[in-house]
Formats: sequence, structure tokens, C-alpha cells
Amino acid sequence: MTPQLVILCLSLIPLGLASWQDMRTRHVSNWITIPLFFLAWPLAWRLHGWEGVFVTGVVFLITLLAMPVGFGAADGKLAVYLAALGGIPLVLLAFLLLLLLFLAARLFPGLAERLVILHDEEDGRHVSGVPGFFLADAAFLFLSFLLEVI
Repeated sequence: MTPQLVILCLSLIPLGLASWQDMRTRHVSNWITIPLFFLAWPLAWRLHGWEGVFVTGVVFLITLLAMPVGFGAADGKLAVYLAALGGIPLVLLAFLLLLLLFLAARLFPGLAERLVILHDEEDGRHVSGVPGFFLADAAFLFLSFLLEVI
């Protein structure tokens, strides 16, 4: 068993908790995301060297830029962790998956509507959103295991 596969297996615990919380409450606690965010950087170095640190940094900057348009802070910290685990190939694959999901939502609005969860924000606003991290980390981990085993 390679070190990356061991780390992926151990990552199932906090990522599973984050997914469960995201689906249930549309909120992921900082006690899950902050340790993973800080762990991402040494993991990126250990698994992928400077290339991994660079990719993790680029994903961090992209998530910062995406926050004003609705990308959540918890999703950003978890995306940085997943970038550290996967390196360039899986980050590119994840972006392709997000584009395909966006395209599918545009082509099949009825299906996209059923996936949306409605909830109230603390300030009383009624907001809808797809529990994106749940879908993204499930696909990411499946592809990671598949690529690692092959």
C-alpha cells in the first residue's frame, strides 16, 4: 500500500464527517476544515514536492477569488486539502467534473432543481444551494482510489 493510498484512506474520516455535515446542515465546522487546511501544505510537499505545493497554492487563490460569487470558506479549505492529496491530474479532473455538472444543470434544470437544498441563513435570507462538497469529495476520492489502484 502506497503512502498516498494510506493518506486517502485516513482522509475518509474527516471528509466523510464534512460531507455528512454539509448534507445535513449546509454548514461544515471549522474543527474539521482548519486542521485539514494546515495539514494540506506539508502533505502536498510530501506527496508531490514543489509541484504539489504550487498546485495547492493555486487552488487556494482560486477559492479566495471565488468567495465573492458564493464559494464557501469551508469548501475552499477542503478544496485546498483535496488539491494537496491529488496533485495536478486530479485537480484538472475535478475542474472538468465541475464544468460537466454545471453543463448538466443547464441542460437538465428539472434534475438540478431536485438536488437543491433550501435553507435559511442566520440573517433571515432564504438561500438555495447544491451541497457541492458532498458530491465533489465523493467523486474525488473514487477517482483517487481508481487511479492509485490502476
